[in-house]
Amino acid sequence: MTPDKRHLVGCYMYDYGNNQEMPLDKMKMQCEKYHEWVVSGMADGLVLCSNCCADVGFKTVEWTREWIAEIGNENINIEPVS
Repeated sequence: MTPDKRHLVGCYMYDYGNNQEMPLDKMKMQCEKYHEWVVSGMADGLVLCSNCCADVGFKTVEWTREWIAEIGNENINIEPVS
């Protein structure tokens, strides 16, 4: 519906519905799926929605920092899917 616009996906680090830290397995699933989408051109980028939880000691946040360190220097030069 918006072929000339960039498309970013949002990845939540907090489970607002259950008022708790996002379970680590769900965080990994989100990040890995969205990474696939960026590599394939289905999405142009990823926004990490951390709000106030980035520095309170959550396991998901630490895992995400490590994940970014692993993949953060990937060179993704692809044309977006229209």
